[in-house]
Amino acid sequence: MLSDLEKEKLKSEEVFRFEVRKSLEVKPKDNSTFWKFLNSSFGIFILSTIIVGGFSFTYKEWQNNVRNAETEKIETREKNNIRNRLRQETLVRLELIIKLKRGAKLYESLNVWIAYWGSSIKYEKKLPFKYYNSRSLFSKYESWTLFEVLAELNNYEEDTLSLVIDKTARLMHENFDYLNGGEYLKTKTNTGEFLPKGKYNSKSNEYTTTENKIIRITPNELPLVNYFFAHEKLGELMGNIEELKHLLTLAKKNKCCEG
Repeated sequence: MLSDLEKEKLKSEEVFRFEVRKSLEVKPKDNSTFWKFLNSSFGIFILSTIIVGGFSFTYKEWQNNVRNAETEKIETREKNNIRNRLRQETLVRLELIIKLKRGAKLYESLNVWIAYWGSSIKYEKKLPFKYYNSRSLFSKYESWTLFEVLAELNNYEEDTLSLVIDKTARLMHENFDYLNGGEYLKTKTNTGEFLPKGKYNSKSNEYTTTENKIIRITPNELPLVNYFFAHEKLGELMGNIEELKHLLTLAKKNKCCEG
């Protein structure tokens, strides 16, 4: 039979062992409920919905970015195509007008008029059909005046070209009355000799200059071809047209090199 002292000692040992076991046990995690929820069917459904939804959103964003990039690429390509067509149309028309600086034959001087006014000149009853040999490079711009072509081109160009285009258009407007094919100044014979301004009499075969000088014309020197030149007041405009031609030609070459 154990004495009271021994019983108390055993009780103390048991209490000590209990406390030791308790301290060694793993405490339940505070978020055990959360993990139980995730492991449940509903939790898995919610988790999968979030993951799939996030992936779907990311994929749609990627698709939108690809689509926007492709749209921007198409718009840029179309913009460049329009700009290049306008550049070519402008160059063709400027080339016709600049001929007046070097001297243009009658049909060429009338082509200058057509290049400047567009197809509207075709409705002029006084202009013979045989002189309608100037055509717009692109049918879309056939009825456009050169003013309209330049204004549209200016929407696609950057600073340097834009400034020259503006100045050219302004000079054209200021010289409105002189852009009618130039001034008749000289006549050239069939043998290549230039005659001063004057009038030819087919009955007498005599060519009378404005200074009343008479020049005999032989049959082999016929036909006489009238030449037109730019009006003296078009000097600044002609210089600006040459500058614009140079810049457009240079831009065209650079584009070819880039391609």
